Amino acid sequence: MTTIAYTTAKQQQMPAATDLLYTCPLAATSAHVAYSNATSITTGVVTLTVNKTPLAGVSMYLLNGKPLAAKGTDNLFELANQTLGPGDTVYAHCSAASSVDLEITFKEIYE
Repeated sequence: MTTIAYTTAKQQQMPAATDLLYTCPLAATSAHVAYSNATSITTGVVTLTVNKTPLAGVSMYLLNGKPLAAKGTDNLFELANQTLGPGDTVYAHCSAASSVDLEITFKEIYE
């Protein structure tokens, strides 16, 4: 029987240094990005970078320096349906500390 769970990873006022946002549970078959949203909370343009690191692999960019307008919101459609395997991690950072609020909801599948 397949079980589905949703987990939301939120990072308020993201750091400029790379920060762990989410790890796909080892018990899950996979996890998929179901929803994502980033909001700039500053008066200047900032950039957002999101990486995925497979459990046994090399980190890859899902977003690399995506610009966010001042006080703007972006649904980050580039992340839609990105798939993670068990143990894969997602990291994120922005160009200026405390300038972006990020939210990503993952659909975890257990079989």
